[in-house]
Amino acid sequence: MLAFGHNPYDGRIYHREAKSLAKYGYSVSILSLYDGKRQETLYENINVRYIKAIHKNIYILWFIKLYMLFREALKINADIYHCHEPQSFMVGIALKILKGKKLIHDVHEYYPDDIENAGRFYKYYYMFTCYVFEPLFCWMADYIICADDEIRQLYRKFNKKVVTLFNYPLTSLWEEHPNAARETHRTKDTLIYAGLISELNGIWAMLAIAVELVKQYKDLRLLLIGDISFNLKEKIDNYIQSNNLEGCVKCIGNIPHHDVAAYLKTASLGLLLYNPIKKYCKNIPTKQYEYAVSELPYVGTDLPPIKKFIDDAKCGLLVPPYNIEETVKAVNYILTHPDEAKKMGENGRKAVYEKYNWGLMEKKLLEIYSRLK
Repeated sequence: MLAFGHNPYDGRIYHREAKSLAKYGYSVSILSLYDGKRQETLYENINVRYIKAIHKNIYILWFIKLYMLFREALKINADIYHCHEPQSFMVGIALKILKGKKLIHDVHEYYPDDIENAGRFYKYYYMFTCYVFEPLFCWMADYIICADDEIRQLYRKFNKKVVTLFNYPLTSLWEEHPNAARETHRTKDTLIYAGLISELNGIWAMLAIAVELVKQYKDLRLLLIGDISFNLKEKIDNYIQSNNLEGCVKCIGNIPHHDVAAYLKTASLGLLLYNPIKKYCKNIPTKQYEYAVSELPYVGTDLPPIKKFIDDAKCGLLVPPYNIEETVKAVNYILTHPDEAKKMGENGRKAVYEKYNWGLMEKKLLEIYSRLK
């Protein structure tokens, strides 16, 4: 597996796809250019290799990374190359042309939706990728795997072998201790968000409702789990200090994927307050399933992917985008109606175990690989 920008221990790459393949006897190597905190490989048949590239010029560095990823991938001499970004797909195309290797393009999201939010360099890069490179070369992939059906429909115009593998949760993380979600003590009045912390992901809305709710709940806690994007940390710290939220808001940072379940089990309510940008009107947030399997009711922005799951599972409440007053009301309702909150949590867990779990996707992944042998 090739990862240009993703953490090699990404939930989809390592914990879902790589583990599923390794479990059934495949030898999996993950080549990563990720420049962050490293973890130890703990799973048999999976080898994580970090590639280090250094250059003062960020534009030159980008091309150096491409070359180094290609060079290391060539050394591995794998039977199948599974690419997780447009950049690594470029490397995969080169391997396909030069070595005739089997190639999978794994599309985590629809990149044209990132163009308007990207910097100048990546704006032009995404335009080139989406409108030139992929239309010319996607037909060369032996399979294209997409994270949702919306993306699948868009890529079918490039290649007929397109399969959707949703980022459904690994129920095994909640089964390490039987009935763990039910038996773990939930901390009263604790809100939680687990995912990338950014302005587009609703950090200011979460902090704003904390300002209002701390007036009513003296023991209110807001736990923020995940990387903080760009240079937001200082701004968030200033906001917390200026609004006297030091005892209320806790930024935990990025933690191993398997530890997320433990935190979710102790909260009383999840938050999913995405901004209504194009990307989030299409992409399905993985964390809503993780909230659900933890029996955690949640409040989410009224966007199509979130609404679809809440309407089906009856596991949370929807609020209009940017509406702090309605969001506070929704959170208040769940915190003050424990019986209904408990029912929402039970509904979510049931839905995941019946229809929204990785075990169903694992079968499809193994079918793809068996056809490529």
